[in-house]
Amino acid sequence: MVSLLAPLSRQHGDAAVIGWMDRNATSLYLPTVALAEMTGGVAKLRRLGRLRDAEAVGEWVEAIMHAYAGRIETLDIPAAREAGLLQDRARALGINPGFADIALGGIAMARGMVLLTRNLRHFTPLGVAARDPFSGFSGL
Repeated sequence: MVSLLAPLSRQHGDAAVIGWMDRNATSLYLPTVALAEMTGGVAKLRRLGRLRDAEAVGEWVEAIMHAYAGRIETLDIPAAREAGLLQDRARALGINPGFADIALGGIAMARGMVLLTRNLRHFTPLGVAARDPFSGFSGL
């Protein structure tokens, strides 16, 4: 969700969603899994020789970590246990959302949080409370 604020995001600058995020900033949290994905994106840009882009996105990641200080959620033991249950549920349904999404779902489930994502298809079948901020919801 926070990725829409990234300098190279295709959705960068969506005024309605950014406005909603600004109004609700103190109740939004960032999972460490998202930080791992963002860091991987910076590394990929460097590997591809897109150094200027890597620098811009890297600075953005640092700003995001600062902005979310005190509101960063980890894959701790309760979240890991929820993730394990989600992984089994996914297997039973014959779907494979990947470890990152399983971990994100586990964090949300363990905390009783709603996951904001554009990728509902990886979460809804598993029973994870998830919303797409681009589909016009006005709040949670």
